[in-house]
Amino acid sequence: MRTEADGVHFTQVDYCDVPRILAEENLLESGPTIHDGPPSISAEFVQAVRDVDLERAQSALINVAAQGPTDSHFSQDCWHKRWSVALCVREERTPEGWKDAGHVECFITDHMHAQIHAPIDPRALALMREQNTPTLDAPPRTALWGFMMELLAK
Repeated sequence: MRTEADGVHFTQVDYCDVPRILAEENLLESGPTIHDGPPSISAEFVQAVRDVDLERAQSALINVAAQGPTDSHFSQDCWHKRWSVALCVREERTPEGWKDAGHVECFITDHMHAQIHAPIDPRALALMREQNTPTLDAPPRTALWGFMMELLAK
């Protein structure tokens, strides 16, 4: 799933095509990272993206951006809807049904690619609202690519 300010894009492909499609669709382009935003993002934003409620997601993102310097690249990208979220989930079939076997979620702007550290389970994510908000970590873009490839290799 890739969420952008203009809508949500779902991709379902055969297992053998996943690396190629992931490379084409995840927006992890080369370039410098300017991480002048906050060290975390709101759980409300993450849940809104996962609920495919882009108005709520944009509103939550504006609240996050309003807390930082207004002239930062992060704030400008958020206010001008230059953002997307790429979520890559690996599921495995168990006797109880499909279970999350790992995921990598990235918040992407024109100036930054950051990994969102948040649980997939909505109940666990809701607990983060009360305690620690999901953190944003901006490793090199090649590291993010490596995390996604590791997820596929399991």
